[in-house]
Amino acid sequence: MTTLPDDTTVLLHQVAGHFHGKGKHKLGMLKHKDGSILKPVIQEDIRGPREKAFYTKVFDAFCSDPVFLQLQSFLPKYRGCWITQFNSTKVEYMCLEDITDAFHKPCILDLKIGPRTFDPEAKPQKIKIETEKYPAGKIIGFRILGMRVFQPDRQEYLVLDRNFGKQQTPDTIPQALKLFLNIPDRPKAWLLLCFLLHKLHSIKSWFLHQRHFVFYGSSLLLVYEGDTEKRIGCEKTMNSNFSCEQSKDSFGSKITSENNDSVTDYCSICCLSSNLCKSVLLDSTLSFVCDVRMIDFAHVFTAHEKDTNYLVGLDSLITYLYNIQNSLLHDMQ
Repeated sequence: MTTLPDDTTVLLHQVAGHFHGKGKHKLGMLKHKDGSILKPVIQEDIRGPREKAFYTKVFDAFCSDPVFLQLQSFLPKYRGCWITQFNSTKVEYMCLEDITDAFHKPCILDLKIGPRTFDPEAKPQKIKIETEKYPAGKIIGFRILGMRVFQPDRQEYLVLDRNFGKQQTPDTIPQALKLFLNIPDRPKAWLLLCFLLHKLHSIKSWFLHQRHFVFYGSSLLLVYEGDTEKRIGCEKTMNSNFSCEQSKDSFGSKITSENNDSVTDYCSICCLSSNLCKSVLLDSTLSFVCDVRMIDFAHVFTAHEKDTNYLVGLDSLITYLYNIQNSLLHDMQ
């Protein structure tokens, strides 16, 4: 049995990254008794101090830069560092918000964003390894690092790791994303897609305007509630705003009259009818439905230009989700 530092437990919902007890240093992510996620800062490896410096800069209590302040909402909250003794050695951990705490049965997808995953300081051997690791990533723009999907009928999780991700091609990635969504009836699938697309577009908007950083090898963590009993609020909202007879008026392209006047107004981001979209996004009972956060910043560098690499991956993910949305609409017609 792997030993743990005092006041810590195994991170049960971890789907990717360094696992405690494995790897060169045997240090990985853990959970502190106060609820924080612990991520080790290995001083001999520049990646740990670099990520710590990034979090410290973004969450500086005296920060007034609106770009940084907006970025804070896309990251797990940074709670400082915690130092402890483990195996007679002093170990430092970053303390981060556990965004899965808001969910009873969190379904989690970890995606590495951007076709290029090596940073400007990478040596030729590292570039070679990263380039050959997942050739399809150049086309897809992102890679699945791992996922956990709760299956209500079996009351258990389907867990897939990075090897599953490496097997994906541009043709199979839509099915892999549908596997993650795992919502059998279409109204709930549209509800989840509405949330995801709006959150992803908010992040995209930030990247289109920011000129502070470039992100390599960084991930997006997508989380949604997998417990059907906890989605009662979702069902009420969907039932009050959606029926099978209304399906053609709830989803799809804008309908116009002969006079070219708009009959039904649709959200330009998620394509739900504007009224339905608004009720979904503003209903406080649905706040737990899903979350999207940026994570993993060991390869973030200061820059004064647009981060096109990250935007390529983000745009690709949004496009794949739109295509899934369109396939659901096609099935309903």
